[in-house]
Amino acid sequence: MVNDRADFAHVASALAERGLAAANIEYRTAAESPYPGAVQDVKAAIRWMRANAKLYGISPDAIGTSHTQHHGCSSSAGAVFTV
Repeated sequence: MVNDRADFAHVASALAERGLAAANIEYRTAAESPYPGAVQDVKAAIRWMRANAKLYGISPDAIGTSHTQHHGCSSSAGAVFTV
């Protein structure tokens, strides 16, 4: 797994302080699961956010993604699927 959630807890905290909900996810690398494994993981996280939006008081229509480079691998796959 990459994108260890603990590594980005400070980002989620900063967003929350500004009134934005944030979720840090982990996803499988190509070595762990060939394409489209990571894409499936990101899409599952987005579906979970939408399904649980009411519980957390967020709009299911206002969910976006952000990414970072982690060991040379881009985690931007979710940006394609959030529209």
